[in-house]
Amino acid sequence: MSKLRNRTGYGVDLAGGRAVVVRSASNRRFETVYNGPVGEMGPAVAAAATAVSRGRALASGCQSVAASLTRVLKAPFASVKKAGRVLPSLLDIQLPFPLETCIYRFLDVRRSGDHVRALALAAQDEAVRRRMRQHEEAGMILTSLDHEGLALWTESLEDYPIEPDAVRMVVSLGCENTVLVAGRGLSFESAHHCPVSLDRLRSGETAAADDLVRRMRHVLQAGQFLQAGQKIQWAWTGAGAADEALRSRLESLLELGPEVIRLVHREPETMLARALSRRAIREGNYAVNLIAGDRANPALEKLRLRRLRGAAVFYFALGLLLTGVNAGWNAWLATKEAEISRRIGRAAEAIAPGTRIYPGQEFLLVSRAREANAPNVSPFTRVFKPSPAMLLRELLDAAAAADITISKLSLRPDAATVTGASETWAGCEKLSPVFTTYGFMVSEPQREDAGADERVHFSLSAGVSDGAK
Repeated sequence: MSKLRNRTGYGVDLAGGRAVVVRSASNRRFETVYNGPVGEMGPAVAAAATAVSRGRALASGCQSVAASLTRVLKAPFASVKKAGRVLPSLLDIQLPFPLETCIYRFLDVRRSGDHVRALALAAQDEAVRRRMRQHEEAGMILTSLDHEGLALWTESLEDYPIEPDAVRMVVSLGCENTVLVAGRGLSFESAHHCPVSLDRLRSGETAAADDLVRRMRHVLQAGQFLQAGQKIQWAWTGAGAADEALRSRLESLLELGPEVIRLVHREPETMLARALSRRAIREGNYAVNLIAGDRANPALEKLRLRRLRGAAVFYFALGLLLTGVNAGWNAWLATKEAEISRRIGRAAEAIAPGTRIYPGQEFLLVSRAREANAPNVSPFTRVFKPSPAMLLRELLDAAAAADITISKLSLRPDAATVTGASETWAGCEKLSPVFTTYGFMVSEPQREDAGADERVHFSLSAGVSDGAK
């Protein structure tokens, strides 16, 4: 889903009567704005709410895993377009409530072998409205409503990159309940909640810990994550992740072997709010917004209009700049063209004095004048041309060096012919560079097979091109 981008985003995590608000910027810097009771949140985030209402920032909350549903669907089609038509029906049969009462999205739709795989996310419309009201009553009107499980998953991958074949279980020990998110490689697989509060777990109540451990094992088995040789990563986050004694007790009950990689996310208590703020301003994997239609925040429209106005001003300024550059360039070219034309005119006047020369006719008139004056200057130009005697001497020297016998030689100012015999097939080519030096164009030698004298007889022709005469 395409999002409007902004440099500032706020992530709001409401759970168990407490609120965590994190501000993020496009440079990936985070700041915890508020961490305390929900009832006292309003004044602390008033500036943030004002920035959001004016379209200068984005604010994202999340639909809880407990009040939503995620399913991986497989459509028996090779075409993504065809699969898109049946995905709602495939989701409908897996929902415990009518599809018409839901807001749903299909994410990460892609071909996988002979079928199409898609991640379906659904939440009842009334649950979404109730969640939005909770944020409004706390003092923050949202521009997007994300999903708790997806936000935890993508932020976990940001903190700790994962190998393509590894399995990761993200365990968020929250105040109200525990959220379990499972995935393989970069792919989100499922999200689950266990109604066990952090207070019950810390109290040492055996039943609470047993319920949670049983739920964790069920998720691993249902997702077929416990295959032999499978790399498993266990990532802890949430308000209880910093409690090392609690983590150790749960890991002992789970019987995690030494091959399991244990991870603890940085600042686990604010991780979800941090993820929501990041996802509000940066579109990435599994981006989703459950707010749509008439419930969309008017601030989004303000932000869109501001973006359009900014783009219009930018392109208008760019157009003016290009127009100015183009006008300046054309003026410079016109000046240079006039200067060159004057130079050509002066040169043409010097070559053909007394002739009226119109612009563009310089070359034609000069050529005519040169041809008409050629007989008068030919005695002088011949003095500077190479002497035929020099050409003859160099030919004879080259023939002697290459053991070439010349039987016939014809030299004219514009053509030459050499007939003779050489010791080897390629010997006659030793004469070609001499002709080339004097401006002749040499044709391919005509050769005959070796005769009784065991020498290769040849005939070589050279001529002067019309432009060189």
